[in-house]
Amino acid sequence: MSIDARFRTTEYLIEVSDFGHLALWEKWSAQSLGPISKRAVRWEQDCQTWTCQVGALGIRNLPVCVNFSWDILNKHRVCFWHATSRVVDYDQIEEWFRKHLPNVPRTNAMNFHHCINVIKERGDCLYIVEGQYDHPYANECYGDFATIEAARVAAAAVPLHKALERIVIDHDGGREVLRERRPG
Repeated sequence: MSIDARFRTTEYLIEVSDFGHLALWEKWSAQSLGPISKRAVRWEQDCQTWTCQVGALGIRNLPVCVNFSWDILNKHRVCFWHATSRVVDYDQIEEWFRKHLPNVPRTNAMNFHHCINVIKERGDCLYIVEGQYDHPYANECYGDFATIEAARVAAAAVPLHKALERIVIDHDGGREVLRERRPG
């Protein structure tokens, strides 16, 4: 069984129902109408979900299924999950996590602030290559750097192609153009 490619960049797993996911967004997202937390984060929603059968239970082999969805919080991918099948066996779910995601920290909605703390500690500087959409490197984000200077050093090595217009450093303080191709 292959797992969703988004797991490769998942930094935290949160066990939460769909309603709990909405409640977390309302409390912690800078985009909500009134974030309750003063430590609100930029929250980009990824509306595609993935459901996986992690095992089976009983003599009828009833499937044990988990639903996963991802959001980007301050440029860090966080996975929200909950069991969705008629029967649930948390031992099988735990075994699946140990096998497929052994080093990804996990918590529940009640302790979501631990995830926020980790995200804030890791920083959120990256560089963006902006340009024509038909170029394979255009409009992509690269890296996740703890400091602006580290992002500058990494981005300085990127050659500007005729289809690439500029390289931008994106960080909490805003955006700065690192290099720009001159027209003509």
